[in-house]
Amino acid sequence: DAVLARGALSRILDFRVLLNQSNVGAYRADGLIVATPTGSTAYSLSAGGPVIDPALRCLLLSPICPHSLFTRPVVFGEESVLQIQAGSSEEGVNSYLTVDGQISIALKNEEPVFCRAASQTAKLLKLKNTNFYEVVNDKLAERRS
Repeated sequence: DAVLARGALSRILDFRVLLNQSNVGAYRADGLIVATPTGSTAYSLSAGGPVIDPALRCLLLSPICPHSLFTRPVVFGEESVLQIQAGSSEEGVNSYLTVDGQISIALKNEEPVFCRAASQTAKLLKLKNTNFYEVVNDKLAERRS
């Protein structure tokens, strides 16, 4: 997943999202998560996003603590190109792009970030005959203990 979120100061950010250069909407939130179906069971799920079947090819946009009662996660088709800009009118409020919890990049105010599905796919080896939804339910049950 890719996360665009605030920096050291805990201030809400204003996000602008475009899909294939057309306006999707504006969000006021602590951040936005862009995930694939594989990433839908991680941070996005914790932020209220849906679990997406891994057989689907799509992108998921999940707001983090949105400042609205009506802001919800959105699923986009596999050919989608999302352009996201984070900004703040307050001086000293920065945003960061974090990819898979490993790479963090400081962004300038309203610097565009482009997200799209990779053209390559990865084949994963299954060692057991498991059901995706059983695995998700088991992992979530472990966290309830």
